[in-house]
Amino acid sequence: MLFVGTQEVANLLEEWKEDEKDGELVAPFLADRNLMLCLRQLLRALLIELVPITRWAVILHAVKDFDLESNDILPLLCETRRRLRDQLFGNEPGMLRVPLDRDQEEALVPWLRHEDGRWFLGIPPEETQNFLADVRHLTARHVERFALVVRNSELRVFIRRMLQLEFVGVMVLAADELSEPERAMQLTAVKGDPTPFGKVNLLDTSADASISSVSRT
Repeated sequence: MLFVGTQEVANLLEEWKEDEKDGELVAPFLADRNLMLCLRQLLRALLIELVPITRWAVILHAVKDFDLESNDILPLLCETRRRLRDQLFGNEPGMLRVPLDRDQEEALVPWLRHEDGRWFLGIPPEETQNFLADVRHLTARHVERFALVVRNSELRVFIRRMLQLEFVGVMVLAADELSEPERAMQLTAVKGDPTPFGKVNLLDTSADASISSVSRT
């Protein structure tokens, strides 16, 4: 697991504070513990998903716009990814983007629940294995690496977690994260024969990321 501690975030904020254009955004985060905590959680979530944090001003604005009374970082993660869509792995030009079959996605939706202010996926093990079997079939048809596109942005993060151990090279995007939003209208895959977006481009991903290497890319 990637560790992003308070000191690491404070160091980044001190670095960003020196920026002539957006440095003024930093002061509230250094003064407000809740803002700092929210930022730390968001940065950790972004780095786990290999999202670069070089556009830190966009990230700070997203946190400032977020309801700090919420105890779930998921909505903030979804919104920040949308704002950084052009930097998401899977959105690069030429990358093959394959929509998840509508029936397969809708079969997961009943397990997605929102309770006590948090989203979670209460899916039974047998249903998880059924879904993974469907993905194995999909990867067998696409030898090269590709990005899987789903319609539900909250469900996306849980699908990624289910896939990350066995399918390291498969990125998962929500339809509203696509770099060309009009392509979301093409999410009309026929069961067992999804229509891909774009061309294939091999994507060499790393299973790990460090706050220093990603933040300075």
